[in-house]
Amino acid sequence: MRDLLVFLLLVPGLLSAQQKQMSLEDAILGRSGNLRREALKGLKWKNETTFSFVNNDTLWTETVKKAQKIPVVSLRELNRIAVQTKGKGFRSYPEFSWNKNGDLLVRSSTDYFLFDTQKEQFTLHIELPEDAENGQFSSEGKFVAYTVNNDLYATFNDGET
Repeated sequence: MRDLLVFLLLVPGLLSAQQKQMSLEDAILGRSGNLRREALKGLKWKNETTFSFVNNDTLWTETVKKAQKIPVVSLRELNRIAVQTKGKGFRSYPEFSWNKNGDLLVRSSTDYFLFDTQKEQFTLHIELPEDAENGQFSSEGKFVAYTVNNDLYATFNDGET
């Protein structure tokens, strides 16, 4: 009986806490934290039906139709492979995009990598000069175009510029 009495005394307090009025400012400007959805970090489209995002230092893909999350590669695994390839890893998950074949294009300052997600290895590594700017992978991920002092260059995997 005592437990029932305590329960009945606490329920109105809990219900009134849920009845907070939303102001016009909250609704329009989104100032209320409970109205805001958590943003996905590194959100990119892989293809027409699959998108990717980073969560807890792991890259995930998810299909729109099935809403099935699949891990692609963790930062730890990417660092292990990067250390083998170039001798140093990444501090945080690097900037990335996808090419037409579904391979991961990874960029870190002057280093550009093509990561084969099936074989779990880098299949291309291009290191740009320190003064390079505006680096951009080709759509197939076979070379990197960049500028140095407003001159346009392209560097291929074999080091030819």
